[in-house]
Amino acid sequence: MARANVLSVAMSGCWLLVAQSVVRKPEFEVVAIRPAAPSARKAGRGSQSDEAHLRYAGIPMQRLILNAYQIEDYQLAGPAWLKTERFEINAKLPDGSTRQQIPLMLQAMLAERFHFVSHRENRQIPVFALVVANGGPKMLPAQVRDSNVGVGLLSPTKRVFKGRTDIAELIFLLKVPGGDAALADRPILDITGLKGLYDIRLEWTVDSAGPPGTSDADPGPTIFSAVQDQLGLKLEPRKIPMEVLVVDHVDKAPTEN
Repeated sequence: MARANVLSVAMSGCWLLVAQSVVRKPEFEVVAIRPAAPSARKAGRGSQSDEAHLRYAGIPMQRLILNAYQIEDYQLAGPAWLKTERFEINAKLPDGSTRQQIPLMLQAMLAERFHFVSHRENRQIPVFALVVANGGPKMLPAQVRDSNVGVGLLSPTKRVFKGRTDIAELIFLLKVPGGDAALADRPILDITGLKGLYDIRLEWTVDSAGPPGTSDADPGPTIFSAVQDQLGLKLEPRKIPMEVLVVDHVDKAPTEN
């Protein structure tokens, strides 16, 4: 009997240690969620927040998941409605919480209020590889000091980038909203090996139809031919293995506030 009591106490201690080792994710104190009105302005990547609250206006479910798991859109696999179902969210942050804890709070909110379930797996993801074209780069090392790169409109369908930039910023500018639809659905990887700053000027016609009557008589180069002819670089479509977050289940409507 004594040995049984000792074993019972030992097992209780083990369960206590296990329970203590399970750390719960930080959570919002209170969260109010409601579907966004169809006429509500579409939210971008960001949010409105202060030390006590986090607010999203018209944020799509897709963006909530991306913010929660700190991934890009090409790293998320799920139903098409994730991009169309939008929500108004007002969350109270716990006292003493940090901005770095917000993604974990969003994960907890998705699990509790939308019954979100997911898993990770490796998939072949389409990308554009930015490489040096045959003949070498045509960009000149930067000569003009403090000449920041700028984005301009030459016409409703023509764009121009010009200024002092490196390859990383060039890729960022190619991906900004309003850049080119042909580059919007996949990441761009820098495989050029080029370092330092360059003075560039890149002009092209966007791969998207403008309003009726706004098309240009001269269509101009595509983004692909412009990058190659004007910069001496090349955007090559490839596929690479990448870990993605796969949505197994998520409700279209949250549980009641």
